Amino acid sequence: MNEYFNSEEERKNIKSLFDDILNADTNVYENVNVYKKHFISIVTNLERGAFGEKQFEKENVRDLAPVVDPIWFSVELMLTHLYGNEVGSLILWYLFDRIDIDDNILPYIDEHNNTNLFDTPEDLWEYVKLLIEDY
Repeated sequence: MNEYFNSEEERKNIKSLFDDILNADTNVYENVNVYKKHFISIVTNLERGAFGEKQFEKENVRDLAPVVDPIWFSVELMLTHLYGNEVGSLILWYLFDRIDIDDNILPYIDEHNNTNLFDTPEDLWEYVKLLIEDY
């Protein structure tokens, strides 16, 4: 893939093409229509990694950023490519911003000011399914 590729724009172009050809409103899921178990497995494994990183830094008072930041940046790029910008950003929010400093789970407030609480990757999956249905 080159640096000019825009998966969101491609999704819109494909949707427009099929809408014109079929003269009907079609859904294009931009690779988000993956198996539930794969999505949950990916998020669960990333969650373990993010949690392990936090625990290590708490217990060892070491900054792992020079080692893990390039890895997390690569993960971010892959998530965005696989799931699109909105879902990729939501997964990153789930991993890094969902739990506050006191270990409380914070609600996710979407663009319509709806409050959503995600306790598990399964909860996140149910919300993602709603997002892709809106396409």
